Amino acid sequence: MYAATLGGQRHVFSDLKTLLAQATPARSGDVLAGIAVLAQGLAMHQSWLSVHGLIVLLFFVAIFDGALRAFFMPAINSAIPDLVPGERLAAANSLNQFSIQTAVFAGQAVGGVLFRLLGAPLLLIADGITFLFAAGSATLIADPFQQPPASPAAGSPFRAFLHETAEGLRWVWHRAGMRDFVLVASLLNFFVTPILVLFPFYVQDVLTAGAEW
Repeated sequence: MYAATLGGQRHVFSDLKTLLAQATPARSGDVLAGIAVLAQGLAMHQSWLSVHGLIVLLFFVAIFDGALRAFFMPAINSAIPDLVPGERLAAANSLNQFSIQTAVFAGQAVGGVLFRLLGAPLLLIADGITFLFAAGSATLIADPFQQPPASPAAGSPFRAFLHETAEGLRWVWHRAGMRDFVLVASLLNFFVTPILVLFPFYVQDVLTAGAEW
């Protein structure tokens, strides 16, 4: 249980997913990300800052975007079980991950070409607009978290968080297929990440190719 008293009113949530979903509506994350990326693109396009200032701004925008993902993605993912029937949950999760991975895979290729055609400023502005479009689209989705549970809170929120995390890890570990999948995915991410970091330097220094490659 998670609870807080604000303005004399007691707010109680049954679990962490409901708390995150209530505190961080998905559309607000898209709005904030869109504004940040648009600011970066406009600053580059209009030359509002020096090169050093643009690099610093890009650094902070990247950190801000990462924080938004860490803060808002749990709320987005936790809403899926409340948007689809239980028997279609596996298919909904699969479709969600498929769309994410497909967008990442295709976006890298398309992004390289658009970078050469439009340049970084216009590309960032277009990216910011897509975030705002996503936020507008999210307003058409009914909020599944309208009525928080009325049961009283018990124990420390941090302990409840640790308990739910441990429960999830035990559930995964006692299912061989899920356990093997998590281990393989973790190892792949561990070994592939250095390749992704070094790959641009390989393309530039060894292949002597441009961003569109």
